Amino acid sequence: MTVEVATYIADLQPVNPPSTDPRSQGDDHIRLIKQVLQNTISQGSRQWQIPGTTSVTASATVTKANGEDVYYCNTAAGAITLTLPNTLASIDAGWKIYVMKTSSDANPVFIAPATGTLNSGGIAGLAKARRAIPGVQCVVIWDGANWFASRASPLPIGSSVLFHGSSLPAGYEWPSGQTLASASTNYPEYNSVIGSGLTPDMRGRVGVVIDNLGGTDATRLNTAGSALSGVRTTVGGSGGTSGYIINTANLPPYTPSGSISGSVNTTGNNGTFWKDGSTVGLQGGVNVAFDRVTPTASGTISATFTGNAQGGTQTAMNNCMASLMCTRVLVVE
Repeated sequence: MTVEVATYIADLQPVNPPSTDPRSQGDDHIRLIKQVLQNTISQGSRQWQIPGTTSVTASATVTKANGEDVYYCNTAAGAITLTLPNTLASIDAGWKIYVMKTSSDANPVFIAPATGTLNSGGIAGLAKARRAIPGVQCVVIWDGANWFASRASPLPIGSSVLFHGSSLPAGYEWPSGQTLASASTNYPEYNSVIGSGLTPDMRGRVGVVIDNLGGTDATRLNTAGSALSGVRTTVGGSGGTSGYIINTANLPPYTPSGSISGSVNTTGNNGTFWKDGSTVGLQGGVNVAFDRVTPTASGTISATFTGNAQGGTQTAMNNCMASLMCTRVLVVE
């Protein structure tokens, strides 16, 4: 029969060629199959692994033959380190594995090259990458010269996120001012970005964006006396308070003064004012002391007055807006 027409594997007819075809047509079919395979499987210049799964509960070394495998890592017994193969060359570009932590504990999976460094979500030069968030797949790829590992979270390292839960989720930390232990070893990405294991102290505080974000100073927090004026361009600077007691310096200048006039009588205290200068009580609890006068005849008289200091024990004014209490978690990997 005439050699069938095919471009891809799906075009091949399993019943061809029939046994009655001459041998030369069988050769033609073999050549057709070779061409179809090359058309269908591009870049077939290296070993192609069939995807599989590997479950680990302790540190392990990945081999070249494990390419395309999904590594299910149970860290209930402690941290696990997966050491990547050191036998890959430039021709092996595109080799990869997938890593997923399956237990809900806080222990991490570390992914480390046998030699050299790797890139974790754009953070280069790391001796290893940390992965502790369960149920999220991480892809580790060899590009022919370097290792790259995808991150679980799309948020930048060092981000803090509002969280309406009281238990710390695995793979995150509290931004409580704590210092992460052995940060260069246990938190390689965070240590590389922040420069240490120190976390911001967000307890009882809200975040305020620095005044010179992006390099241009908006000068919005530089008011004299502002609780933030001294730290307005400092990441991690803090200030402000939840309550404030107003003192004299907070009040506008004001000097109470005035005069009161009325008729007086020389024969007794039956005028508007007592002729002996007694204290008179006015509305609002303000006592007014009049200058002592001794009129000699009936008529009118004026007297200046000064009010007494008012007020009792000072208490702090509420300086907080309507709020909903929650927690925050810190992105560290």
